[in-house]
Amino acid sequence: MEKVKNDPRLDDNLDRDMNSINVLMNIRYLLLTLKMVLMLFNISYFTGIVWMIYCDITSYHFVADTKEGHFIEEFDINSESQQMQMLMAMYYAFTSLSTVGFGDFYPISNAERILCTIILLFGVAIFSYIMGIFIDMLDNFKKVNADLDEGDELSRFFGLLSKFNNGKMFNEQFKLKVEEFFDHKWNFDKN
Repeated sequence: MEKVKNDPRLDDNLDRDMNSINVLMNIRYLLLTLKMVLMLFNISYFTGIVWMIYCDITSYHFVADTKEGHFIEEFDINSESQQMQMLMAMYYAFTSLSTVGFGDFYPISNAERILCTIILLFGVAIFSYIMGIFIDMLDNFKKVNADLDEGDELSRFFGLLSKFNNGKMFNEQFKLKVEEFFDHKWNFDKN
């Protein structure tokens, strides 16, 4: 921390620099979150399209000669507008990808169940990846603020010690040595 305080390239006000860094990090994390939401939206959209095409194909080729129904017929999807069909397909894809599956839409034929199983496995992988990114974001945010938090705790500790010392302040050299020790420990301690 002493190196940062003595760096002539930095602004005189270290708090303003740290606030700027925090603002930039918050903007970065907000954009990263938006990117993840858009990625989920796109994956749900294209999975819904693939689901509808697959159900349409399987309804003509695999289910025509059996008594088994199919997704499009069971939920009367063809009677809806194209926008509503896509919204229903996206909803089904998102609830399947997230493995929530409310049960209002579900695969009917065995061929549809096979694709739904693949979608569920794909969904677990996607959501695991996204959760890993969010956990990484939280860890990075904690690491950036850790130095400030530890320094604040050390300052509060010195304040508490001076209170128990009948209001006498500590020798400034002693405080600097203790701060230097903890700065070194916080920078190089890997535990």
